[in-house]
Amino acid sequence: MRINRNQMFRVFSLVVFLFLVNSCQLDTSIAASDANSQIYAAALFKSRECGGGIPQITIAVNKVAQRNLALCTIAILRTSCPFSSFPAICLSIYDKKPLGSIPPFLDFQWIQNQKL
Repeated sequence: MRINRNQMFRVFSLVVFLFLVNSCQLDTSIAASDANSQIYAAALFKSRECGGGIPQITIAVNKVAQRNLALCTIAILRTSCPFSSFPAICLSIYDKKPLGSIPPFLDFQWIQNQKL
């Protein structure tokens, strides 16, 4: 069986394409300043809703994984009054890797109610 140049070029192009697709990962991290703004906005909203002040704020110092920031923000907004401390899930903003999916046996409602 003889392979011509056109077929060899197609195979080579496919291999290069697959290599590039697998090696390129999107950076979905959020800058620390933007993450802090989002956390502060959620905390301010919740403190006004509950009629109290903002507890000692959790501050991001590095880039934050988008999923971890979203989980923290959702947990802040869904926490029950009085808003006296941040949900423990907000500690995930210090992890550079995004949290995976929440296992079915863990209830997000329970997770968000765990306080720092």
